[in-house]
Amino acid sequence: MAEPRPAGKPEPQGQVYQGVRTGGRSARVRPAVLGAAVDELTEHGYALFSLPRVAERAGVHLSTVHRRWTDKAGLILDLGTELTAGMVPDPLGETLREDLMALAESVVAMLREPSIVMVLRAAFVLPEEQLTALRTSFWTGRIEVAQAVVDRAIARGELPAGSSGWDVVEPIHATIWMRLLITGLEVDDALLGRLVDRTITDAS
Repeated sequence: MAEPRPAGKPEPQGQVYQGVRTGGRSARVRPAVLGAAVDELTEHGYALFSLPRVAERAGVHLSTVHRRWTDKAGLILDLGTELTAGMVPDPLGETLREDLMALAESVVAMLREPSIVMVLRAAFVLPEEQLTALRTSFWTGRIEVAQAVVDRAIARGELPAGSSGWDVVEPIHATIWMRLLITGLEVDDALLGRLVDRTITDAS
């Protein structure tokens, strides 16, 4: 006759799951590690970026970090995608100029966020295959938003049929990125207005 089980102790239910869970503690680990990665990157830069220090800052074991991110490049890649997701949404304006001004302003706001600037600068030293993945995840959604903006402008008769969304939007993005990340020249509302008006004239 088998011994009775202690009260309150459940019967075994097969093999215990050993993978990464999507809820509970696992759901808390990700934001903690990403936040710690921002602090680590800000303090030490990419060259001296340390996964053990990230784990310490996040209050988790290093093995927990390694289960999700095998190296610092992978963590930076994930961090870049996470920080910039949704920061340049489709403005859904009533005119092309309204849409382009809203897009330009959201790009400026994104590139004035210190943590995002740190991640973007670190991304330039990622291994090429990982930098390619970051480029794809970063730009695909923005290109889709640009096309949606331009498609609505075409439907309203503001732009000719067949206009390319990214061809219209890229000159605005390029100037903002150049000034905020490279030259340090001023970006203000007057500049954005000139960029948008010139873009509309060129695309019409």
